[in-house]
Amino acid sequence: MIKTPHLSTDGIIKLYDENENFKGIVFIERLNKPYGLALPGGFVDIGESVENALVREMKEETSLDVKIESLLNVYSDPSRDPRFHTASVVY
Repeated sequence: MIKTPHLSTDGIIKLYDENENFKGIVFIERLNKPYGLALPGGFVDIGESVENALVREMKEETSLDVKIESLLNVYSDPSRDPRFHTASVVY
């Protein structure tokens, strides 16, 4: 069996007021270790694109409909998640 990192995606959701002034970004409170604040996100399902997973996870975790603007980076340090090796695509 081939072993690869678990693929996940995270999103930086920017908030604006009614005058289009930037107000900040959205964080969630993690329910699992490591506890604390985090960017919303989650794992990509088999047969799902990373982009579709991002939109789905943002809706599930924040109830917000998002539009992807750009790719920020891919983070894949094997020690970044204490559970197992993940590769996270961040938009």
